Amino acid sequence: MNITNAIRILKSKKIDFEIVEYKDKSDFKSGLEILDYLDIDPKLVYKTITLTDSKNYFVAMIDVASEIDLKLLAKAFGVKKLELVELKKLTDVTGYERGGVSPIGMKKTYKTIIDLEALDYNYIYFSGGRIGLQVKMKPLDLKKVINIDFKNIKRV
Repeated sequence: MNITNAIRILKSKKIDFEIVEYKDKSDFKSGLEILDYLDIDPKLVYKTITLTDSKNYFVAMIDVASEIDLKLLAKAFGVKKLELVELKKLTDVTGYERGGVSPIGMKKTYKTIIDLEALDYNYIYFSGGRIGLQVKMKPLDLKKVINIDFKNIKRV
């Protein structure tokens, strides 16, 4: 297994986590497609979304079965409007490829909000920094690694 920035950081901080790998033959896998490989409740698998207000970058995490409410998210970050980072800029901004973006170990530290519902679970899964690699860990342990807040950001 190739060690990613995310895995390296988690090991250095001595955070309790588990690596879950799956075999994949294509370039991009959405969070929902990952469920084809892993027998996991969709509410436990979180996608990492990179956004911008055209001046700064932000990161949001939400379960793969839900959609982000951009208005709620913008308010939570204290900005007027947010949009997704263009795919052609994603690797430059995060250091990761589409489908493998981890909230841990990005090129820079960005303010991150994870949907509040994550706190309802003992653990969640999210990308470990490449396609085919997921991290399983306690949601509150993320606070030990990155600047993260828990807020309602789900479209209802």
